[in-house]
Amino acid sequence: MLEKYFKNKKNFITYITACDPDCDTFIDIVKVLEQNGVDILEIGVPFTDPMADGPTIQRAFERVLKKKINLDMIFDTIKKIREFSNIPIVLFGYYNVFYNYNKEKLIKKFKELNIQGFLCVDLPPDEDEELIKDLKRIGVDIIYLITPTTTEERIKFIIDKASGFIYYVSLTGTTGAREKLREDLENRVKLIKNNTDLPVAVGFGISKKEHIEEISKFADGIIVGSAIIKIIEQNIDDKKKLLAELSKFIKQLTSPLRS
Repeated sequence: MLEKYFKNKKNFITYITACDPDCDTFIDIVKVLEQNGVDILEIGVPFTDPMADGPTIQRAFERVLKKKINLDMIFDTIKKIREFSNIPIVLFGYYNVFYNYNKEKLIKKFKELNIQGFLCVDLPPDEDEELIKDLKRIGVDIIYLITPTTTEERIKFIIDKASGFIYYVSLTGTTGAREKLREDLENRVKLIKNNTDLPVAVGFGISKKEHIEEISKFADGIIVGSAIIKIIEQNIDDKKKLLAELSKFIKQLTSPLRS
């Protein structure tokens, strides 16, 4: 269960698009992230019509989809990662991709590859109880999003269905680095924590050390995605520089959590 990784420490969680810019480089990126203090890894499965992802992640999806990389190839890449790493992995994506994949095979892959969490952006807790039940049966945590517009009644409903940790979306709109955080962020996280013992991790728009310092005062985890993918995009033709820039960036972001 992912919840145990939050005991006595703030977790630094990163989102990266599977097999971006290619499967081999993606594996090297995972190594760099883990070596520089990433606690939990969210792996995004590319989708043609993302509704929650901003331009940076959309372009990453396009890069991967152009190479005709599918879910089987992503699972094969995760298998290679499991040869050197036991880092907790949350598979992150949109329901259509998983719906069109054989359910029994999907469950088997989660179990074989020790994928600890599942976050499906457009699968609310009211839907597909069968898939959720099967994933929970093999010990996979179901991560749900709570947003600034989620009512307290709905928060309680989501919390009752969730496990592992709660993903709080720090802003309205799509993913993407932002300069400032919402003024009501701390109060919203406190509202969630008043209703659950699950850890609460904050994501969307986080891109600076100062964001980490502020959020770590009241949240249990911090999630960074677009800012990392932007570095990949900017250095896509120079793998050595890409890995070096990522290492530098992650060290900077994790320093407030490790001091």
